Amino acid sequence: MLAGLLLLGFGSWAGWRYFHLKPPADADLHELPLQKVLSFTEVRDPHATNNIRALELHSADHRVVRYNEFWPCFDRVCHRDTNLTLLVNGTNQVWLVKDSSGHEFGRDYFRKRNLEIKMVSAMAAILFIPLGALMFLPALALEYCLRRGDKLPKDGTPVSARKFTLIAGLVGYLYFFGFVLSHWLLRHLPGMVVALVWVLSAAALGNLILWYFRPKRPEIIDVTNRLRPNHPLDPGPRDTNQR
Repeated sequence: MLAGLLLLGFGSWAGWRYFHLKPPADADLHELPLQKVLSFTEVRDPHATNNIRALELHSADHRVVRYNEFWPCFDRVCHRDTNLTLLVNGTNQVWLVKDSSGHEFGRDYFRKRNLEIKMVSAMAAILFIPLGALMFLPALALEYCLRRGDKLPKDGTPVSARKFTLIAGLVGYLYFFGFVLSHWLLRHLPGMVVALVWVLSAAALGNLILWYFRPKRPEIIDVTNRLRPNHPLDPGPRDTNQR
């Protein structure tokens, strides 16, 4: 029941996020001219020191904007072209680049890139809401029948709660890591390290589920009524010579 409730809640949150993710209006964006940037920090590839992967722009109002490689006008930003102005939102995401003449660069590119999580949220909602309902509603109905005192049918194939929870937990964690955590981790770690983190964390989660649902040994109770010596009901030692 808990796994189904978690999947249902995550799918509902993903669906809510899909309908609320919208591109900001130009009036809501903050202009960051490159001529007002105080410092540039180069983020280089550790395997190729000559390759600049991104730039971190530090402005006077304490904003830190990251501008990645292969983005529009990346070469001009690297050369500190003071004719360029970046338009960023409240979370310092770049949505548009324009020059002093008003010419715009990369509007469609940045909109598609920044709203890529919207399609991921739609896929997560389509997957997790039915799956969570399929796991939660039967468990809720079963709990209601048990509390009402109804007898369960004896026929049917028994399902191991331990194995079912293990599979559901790993599948749910797979999609949660792939759709949510990986996007944040890939900004700071290489892809191989993120894959290693997922494998190790999934193994730890699986071991935790197996430990929590481990089969317990039945308690052995001695039901033989052995009377203590000198007990009033103790018949005493038996005479083996009597026939």
